[in-house]
Amino acid sequence: MTGWLFDLDGVVYTGRAEVPGAGATLRDLASRGPVGFVTNNASRSNSAMAKHIRSFGVDIDDRQVMTSAVAGAQCLSEELAAGSRVLIVGSEFLAQCVEQAGLKPVRPTAELIDELDSRRQQVDAVLQGLAANVGNIDLCCAIAAVRAGARFCATNPDLRMPKETGFFPGNGSFVRIVQECTGIVPEVYGKPEATMLTLAARAQNMSGAVMVGDQIATDIAAGKAAAMQTALVLTGVDSVHSALALPPAQQPDVIASSIATVRAAVEDTPTVRCDADAAQCGAARVRCENSRITHSGPDNHAVAAALALSAHLDRPLDAGTLPERFV
Repeated sequence: MTGWLFDLDGVVYTGRAEVPGAGATLRDLASRGPVGFVTNNASRSNSAMAKHIRSFGVDIDDRQVMTSAVAGAQCLSEELAAGSRVLIVGSEFLAQCVEQAGLKPVRPTAELIDELDSRRQQVDAVLQGLAANVGNIDLCCAIAAVRAGARFCATNPDLRMPKETGFFPGNGSFVRIVQECTGIVPEVYGKPEATMLTLAARAQNMSGAVMVGDQIATDIAAGKAAAMQTALVLTGVDSVHSALALPPAQQPDVIASSIATVRAAVEDTPTVRCDADAAQCGAARVRCENSRITHSGPDNHAVAAALALSAHLDRPLDAGTLPERFV
């Protein structure tokens, strides 16, 4: 059965607050078919996130939330022998995921750096995720382990982590340090790779899925890598303008104002007709002149027409008169 996969922050909630209409939309979709959630957050447990979603009146099981920590531990358990030693660079939750998967988590210490570097101790893999207390000892242990031949794995490659006052380093920034010191590129389990989405869809018995997110570089890219239909919502990072500025192959299939309108955008948008440098969607019409869009009619259908026209012309477009976001 076709289902829905949702990113969380910027799609279902912003901080602690529900994105307007999220609870009602999720209840409606859950009554029609399988629903799951996928997040690169490797430090917060899936049960805590499921509890957050339930506070919006949505009846979900903890297992419907797939985090990059859960995905990483699950993949390693399928590829390593039971009891294999995995160096954990990250949160206690990440270590718990590895242990529950039948592997032995190993925590970094100052003494372990020399043990690993001299080959007196070995680990089978390094699994690197973000935690507030990740520091020099953690990174040096990871470098020594990878240099000694351990598999190098990362929960997610996000370079930056947004906060209200600006950006702080994300997991990818620390992963890059290990990569630069070892020359080894890590296996990545979170977005923009397909792995986490494939596992989430499989866990919910989805034969196909729509991936809904607010970031093109992670959510939409992962959906495309997993051969899923993709929908961008405008309640987070990306906008109509940033989407159309990309090559058509990287653009979302659908753009919706928010989670509250995403089902209608996916299922009820009129068929778009393209003709030379123009496109029509319902009562909306767009035209491209010198790669710049002008439009008339409802914004949501004009955006759908612009995406189709960009694909038809096989090039990025200047959004022109289209709004960055619409209601």
